[in-house]
Amino acid sequence: MRRPRRRESPEASSRHIPTEMVRQILLKLPARDAIRSSRVSKQFRDIVKDPSFPEHHAAEHAVPSPGGGAEALLVTVNRVPGGGLDPNIYSVTSSKHMCRLTDSMAMSHVATNVCNGFICFGPAAYGVAPAVLCNPATGETLALPAAPQFKDDMDQYLFLLGFSPPNGEYKLFRLSFRETGYNEDHYVDVCTLGDSRGWRELPHLLPFRQFHSVPPVFLDGKLYLVTNSMQFAEKPEGILVLDVASETQCTYRTPDLEWYVDLGHDALVDVLELHGQFCLVVNYVIVSPDRPMVEFWVMPRLGRLDRKNHMRLNWELRYTFYVDVDHVSRKATASRYAWERQYMDQPRAAWLDEDKMLCYMLRDCLYKYNTRGHSRPAGILEWHQKVHLPTTPSPSNRRWNVYGGYRPSLLSPLAFALPSSQDDEENNGRFEHDIGVRVETLAAAAICLILAVHNRKSMGPGSSACHSSGRRRWEP
Repeated sequence: MRRPRRRESPEASSRHIPTEMVRQILLKLPARDAIRSSRVSKQFRDIVKDPSFPEHHAAEHAVPSPGGGAEALLVTVNRVPGGGLDPNIYSVTSSKHMCRLTDSMAMSHVATNVCNGFICFGPAAYGVAPAVLCNPATGETLALPAAPQFKDDMDQYLFLLGFSPPNGEYKLFRLSFRETGYNEDHYVDVCTLGDSRGWRELPHLLPFRQFHSVPPVFLDGKLYLVTNSMQFAEKPEGILVLDVASETQCTYRTPDLEWYVDLGHDALVDVLELHGQFCLVVNYVIVSPDRPMVEFWVMPRLGRLDRKNHMRLNWELRYTFYVDVDHVSRKATASRYAWERQYMDQPRAAWLDEDKMLCYMLRDCLYKYNTRGHSRPAGILEWHQKVHLPTTPSPSNRRWNVYGGYRPSLLSPLAFALPSSQDDEENNGRFEHDIGVRVETLAAAAICLILAVHNRKSMGPGSSACHSSGRRRWEP
C-alpha cells in the first residue's frame, strides 16, 4: 500500500525561497497586504518587521499609480473637559476604528489634510505650536518642529502636509494671513521634514483673503485649496494650487456657473480627488430647494505652474445628480436666511472610495455612484445607492470630517525625527495596529504563487498559505 505523501507546511517550504526574492515581492504589495503577509511565516514576518522595510516600501509606493485605490478617513474630534481635544480616526472604506490619538500634543490639535499615508494635525488655537504627523495604520505620531513666531498678529493660519515626488521629500507649509488688509500681510512658511534647516519663509505672498472651510486636497505633488473672495468673507472665489517640489503657487478661477448662482450664498462647495484630478462639488439646494442638484466639476490636469493669479480654466462638468432635501425644516423656519444658515451647518462631505465609488453625504443620507464600467455620462444621472443614516443628534462638542485620498503606508512618522529630538517612541513597531480591513486574496495569491513555483507542487483547494500555516485567519 502506497503511503500518503506528507504535505510540507509553508513554514518549511518557505526556507527554500531566497529571502531577497520574497522581500522584493512583498515590497510590491500594498501596505495592507504587506502587513497581512507577516502572519504567513516567520520568514515573512522577519522581513516585514525589519526596520528598513517600511522606508523601502514607502519609496516603492511614493508615487501612486492610476487606480491605486485611495480610501477615505473619518476623523472625529470630541472636546473633553478641561478644553482638550480627543481625535479618533476611522476607515470609511472598512467602517473600522483605526486609532485614537492620546498624545498630549495632539489633544489640542485638529486634522488639516491627508497626504499619502499620513494625516496632519495643526494647532487649533495658536499658529506657532508644533504640528503633529500621524500614521493611522500604525498609530504612531510625531511632533514636528515648531513654526516661527508671526511678524504680526494673524487672524487665520493653516498647516498643510505635501509630498514632492521628484526627491521623495515631505514638506509642511504654514499659510498665515489676516481677514482684513492687503497682500503684504499674507505669508507662507515651509519646513522640509527631517531637514535640520528648519522653517523658511517663502517670497511669494498669498493673493487671497482667507481659505474656505473644506479640507485641502493633495494630488500629484500639488496641494489644492479653496480660497475665499477678497471682498466677501464666505464666497469661494478661486483654487490655490501649491506645487510642493518648487514651492511655487498659482490661483485659478472656479467654474463658470449659471448667471444666477453665487458660490457661498446660493450654492455650497466641497472638494475631492476624482480619478487623479481635482474635483469641485457644487450643491444647489439653497438656490433651488424644490429640485436640488449636485454637480461635480473636474479641473484639467496641470503642468508646471506659471505663478499667474486668477487664471481661467476649461472645467469639465463630469456628473450631475438630484438629491433630496428635508422641506419640513424649511417650512418650520421663520425666514429664508435662517433656513439657509441651518442647512449650511448640516453634515456634508464628498469622496471617492477605492477609486471607483463616488460618495456624497448630505445630512442623514449617503449617495453612491459606481464610476467604473460606465461610459462617459450625459445629462442628470441616477444614484446607484442611497443609504439613509441614523438621525442621531450630534453633540455640540463633537466635530467630524471626511478626508479622501488616503493610501495606507508602513512608513513611520519617527523617520522624520531630528537626531536631537526627544519625542516619545513608545509606539515604535506597532505594525499590527487596528488597520481593520476585510481579508483580501491578493497577498495570499502572491504567496501561493511563490511557493508553487519554487516547490513545483500544486496546492489544492483550501491549502493556501494563510490557512495551512496553523495561524487563525484574521477576520474583520
